[in-house]
Amino acid sequence: MAGFEFEARLRMELREAAEREQRRGLLGRFVAASRSLLPAIGHSALPAAAVTATIAAAIAVAAIFMLSGTEKRSVAPPKVVAEFSVADSLGETVAAYGSVWMNDTSRAEVLRVDADSRRVTARLPVRGEVFMTSGAGSLWVLQKGSLGGAGYHGPLLRIDPRTAEVTARIPLRTPAGHRFAGDEVLSARDAVWVGGLDGALRIDPRTNSVTGAIAPRGDYVSADFALWRRGLWALTADGRLLRFDTRTGAKLSEARLALPQATRPLVTAGDAVVTTVPGGLARIDPYSGRVLWSRRLGQELGTWLTEADGLLWTRSSGRVHDRLHALDPDTGRVLTSLALRDFSGAGIAAIDDELWLSTVGGRVVVFRR
Repeated sequence: MAGFEFEARLRMELREAAEREQRRGLLGRFVAASRSLLPAIGHSALPAAAVTATIAAAIAVAAIFMLSGTEKRSVAPPKVVAEFSVADSLGETVAAYGSVWMNDTSRAEVLRVDADSRRVTARLPVRGEVFMTSGAGSLWVLQKGSLGGAGYHGPLLRIDPRTAEVTARIPLRTPAGHRFAGDEVLSARDAVWVGGLDGALRIDPRTNSVTGAIAPRGDYVSADFALWRRGLWALTADGRLLRFDTRTGAKLSEARLALPQATRPLVTAGDAVVTTVPGGLARIDPYSGRVLWSRRLGQELGTWLTEADGLLWTRSSGRVHDRLHALDPDTGRVLTSLALRDFSGAGIAAIDDELWLSTVGGRVVVFRR
């Protein structure tokens, strides 16, 4: 009876450990964890052969639980369900609050397109090209502005997605009053961040005001930011990964990236942090800078990455056709890939069970996953 109770307890502990590691899918870690139980097992009353058999059986059971949740099989390529034009030229494209929002660069407008009817339901004038994200119940639109030069000079627009009206215009200035040029906007639960060449501004959505800035001395950040595990991460031009406290702006860690050819952007997909490399993608461990996987996809990789169904979707250009790829962010495995009929992609947006691909020429192709 004691032996049965011990075996049942061991199986339960191993199963719980497997479930904790399910998203990572690393059986080796689980095996290492099981070895840590050996000292305690050694003091039990079970014979050594019974202990070995019990561990082997429990590991096999746990492996089934682990692999069933992490080993993604190849998926069927998505099917085209609609094609249409909404502008002479398009830029940034995001899905938020039941609509797809697109930057009509030919008319300097942001378009709200209904996901069901495919019709433009609102037009908002903006200053030049934009970068967009959603969060805190709003659409945030970072404008190029009228000052000229590199970066987006703002102001940052806060849009009510129901009415498509501007509810706040936030100047891009540091707490000290200096002008700031951004390159991207990120949203967390309690803050909106505008990242740029000189660091990042923290904006409180409760007050629509800048409440902090990250401007690391001697660290040329190069506009590659990501929010991950309650930290603000930055990829510098000289290949370092910096982690900042999102409340205080203090630098918490720094690691040299073991990937000298990394380019922009720095994105997150599930529990993975991914960056682009020439012609492909690479997953990195931001704490150590170690490369976890690297995958070549084409001659040139667009910076339009989106997560849907737990997969990472991206577009690459080739000699004959552009291609759409879906990757497992945990392993880098390409799960599906298909040739596209158009060129010069502008963006990818995932909404419900569809992927919307926009082009610089103003075309939109909708795929159903």
